[in-house]
Amino acid sequence: MSIDVERERLQTFNEAAEEVLPHGSRPSYATWWRWWRHGVHGVRLETVRVGGRRLTSAAAVRRFLADVTAAVQGEAPPVRTHQRRQRDRRQAKQVLADAKLIDATTDNPAPANRATDRID
Repeated sequence: MSIDVERERLQTFNEAAEEVLPHGSRPSYATWWRWWRHGVHGVRLETVRVGGRRLTSAAAVRRFLADVTAAVQGEAPPVRTHQRRQRDRRQAKQVLADAKLIDATTDNPAPANRATDRID
């Protein structure tokens, strides 16, 4: 699963830690980086890059902690199946087509409409 930027509030690592972790326990930036880049027990922290900053959400931190706990206890972390990946791809394509950012039939960027795209 990835961060749903429309539903989850993007936060810095420390802001997310303040909301999720016990008071006063803030991992160092190196720990956050390792969780995002390499993961723990096969589980990686979900992040997004906005400009020059890498952000996460409190919900992503909660999912990460739950998945790491499950992995440590011998349970398999949730796997994104091929069918799920295809369904997510179709949904993303539909969102882009609805926003008229792509042509749904070809996946190409939508042609600019000079009459309606003009900025006054």
